[in-house]
Parts: sequence; structure tokens; C-alpha cells
Amino acid sequence: MDERTFKFKDKDYKESELSTSVVNWFILKQELLQSEIRHMAEIEKINVLKQYYDQSIEKGINGGDSKSKS
Repeated sequence: MDERTFKFKDKDYKESELSTSVVNWFILKQELLQSEIRHMAEIEKINVLKQYYDQSIEKGINGGDSKSKS
């Protein structure tokens, strides 16, 4: 089995060369990066929905939607 490595500032470090604290910090940083990616994906979905609703509002205001008014 290959030993896990971590990259920091363009240098690779073997897990066996690092303290437990440093390994944990690497793991926590990776989790944060994954969370950031998930949040960015959610923000992109929100932006798409906002654009859709803006277009729907504009169409509705300009009489393009024949549905009943509430």
C-alpha cells in the first residue's frame, strides 16, 4: 500500500514525516476546500434560479404570462 502524501507549497510530504497535528491540519484543510467547492456549486445553482425568476418576473410584468393574477 502506498503511503499517503500531502502537498504544500509545491513540495510533497510523506505522512510518516509529519506529526499527527500537521496531518490533521492537512485533513481539515482538505475538508474545508471540499466544503468551499460544494458552496460554490450551490451559489451557481442560486444564480441560475435568480436569473430564471428575473426573466419570469419581467415576462409577467410585460404581459407575457397569461396565468391568473393572485
